Formats: sequence, C-alpha cells, structure tokens
Amino acid sequence: MLPIRAATVNDVALLKALILELAEYERERDQVMITEADLVRDGFGPQPKFRALIAEWNGRAAGYALFFGFYSTWEVLDWNQPAIDFYKRLGATFLDQWKSVLLTGDALERAAAAN
Repeated sequence: MLPIRAATVNDVALLKALILELAEYERERDQVMITEADLVRDGFGPQPKFRALIAEWNGRAAGYALFFGFYSTWEVLDWNQPAIDFYKRLGATFLDQWKSVLLTGDALERAAAAN
C-alpha cells in the first residue's frame, strides 16, 4: 500500500527537494526559483495558495501532489487566432510543450483507486 498524507510546514524542505527533482527530470531545473520561505508563506501561511500531499513508500517520500485554485475563462484555445495574435503582440510566452490535464468523474475515481 502507498500511504498518502497531507503535507505540513515540517515538509517544506522535502517539498522543495521533490520540486527540484521533478524540474531536473523535466530538464527545467534552471527555471525553479522557489525558496523554502516561499513554500511556507504560500502553502502554510494564513491564506494558503496551495495544498500538498506526500506519498510514501516504505517510510520514504515517493512523490507529491500540489493542488491550487484555478479559474479558466476558456481563452486561447489553439484555434482562436485573434486571441493568440493579441497575446503575441503583448509579448506573452506560450507554453506549447505543457499539456493541461483535467481529472474529473470516473477518471478521478480511477486515479484515486490506482496504487
């Protein structure tokens, strides 16, 4: 069994290490600017901006999940050329290599049951 628990402020150093490991895997290590103080403030302060879970295997951290609020206005779909042009004129950076993933309903249930 893979135990999963809520992260606490005592896990900040671990969370930072896991974030850095993922960034290294994704070949984006140089993009990580987060500090432990940032994680304390943003995850465990009076108005948390995220929640985190830690998965453990044989008593050692095996992974993490970070949850944060997000509102979408359905802007900048790949066919919306006027919006794409607008943001390009502003100098926006498009993250074409990133894929948004949405787990709801049955897909979320399957993810929760997987181990």
